[in-house]
Amino acid sequence: MKLNALIDNGSDINVLQTDLWSKIQQNETTEQKNQLEVCQTTLRGFGGCSLIRPLGQVTLKTRIDGEEYQLVFIVIPNVSPEDKMIIGDPLRDQATILLGREEASVTRHGPVRVDHVRRIEVKPDEMQSLLRDVPEEFRQELQFLVKGYRPLSCEKPPVRKKSVLKDETPIWRHPAKLSPKEKSEVDAQIEEWLQAGVIVESTSEFASQVVVARKKDGRARVCINFKPLNKVIVKEHTPQAPIEDCLDEIADGVVYCGIDLKDGYFHIEVEEESRKYTSFVGFINQGVRFFNQ
Repeated sequence: MKLNALIDNGSDINVLQTDLWSKIQQNETTEQKNQLEVCQTTLRGFGGCSLIRPLGQVTLKTRIDGEEYQLVFIVIPNVSPEDKMIIGDPLRDQATILLGREEASVTRHGPVRVDHVRRIEVKPDEMQSLLRDVPEEFRQELQFLVKGYRPLSCEKPPVRKKSVLKDETPIWRHPAKLSPKEKSEVDAQIEEWLQAGVIVESTSEFASQVVVARKKDGRARVCINFKPLNKVIVKEHTPQAPIEDCLDEIADGVVYCGIDLKDGYFHIEVEEESRKYTSFVGFINQGVRFFNQ
């Protein structure tokens, strides 16, 4: 059965709408029929709907450009008259996808992937495990990139962060209640910031609380609760083009890239007269610091 599909490498899953799934079943023989399996995934935003509960999932042999692939499709109710079948990022585990203006070409690749860049976070004790899966000729280079990479340029941007308050009355908070484990995590983070020159000792009358949030993997994210301060800061107003105009400008693009800065807020210095507002207090024996960046 020949079908048209939308290839969307921004989608984490492959999607199949119900009416097309029914047609596929009608064209299958009794021996070929695939049964839906239970699917716990919940979809949001597809076809303008806020919440969609799939009917199930099914693995289908899918032939694309002459090559056969085993793809798992999430079967959903009919929510859009177009894009009945969407093939997403999972296809890139098996093939190289080249996108053109009118169509895409798909080529099966070998077991070594050098074209598909993935975000990886590696802890020191996981390095050896990671290297076992890497061809020997690339191991030394990968080890350097993960453990020894440093940016070649450390130029500072020409702008600085300036804060203007509606009311100069100092805003302060007592240190937040932290567990012994959280105190240790805050200590480690603050020491790292001190060594990097991001923060320095402060005698400011302003003092915001340190709070500890948890990342998805359970690690600590040390944050400063600036909510009370934000209420009296004069909002910055920077002219920005409507998002529709921005999308029109890139409409002819074929490949789109995104760059995520590590510790993005620390790339811009704080104006000297505004640094006192950024002061924070961790716990009673730790003192007060403010941000340089």
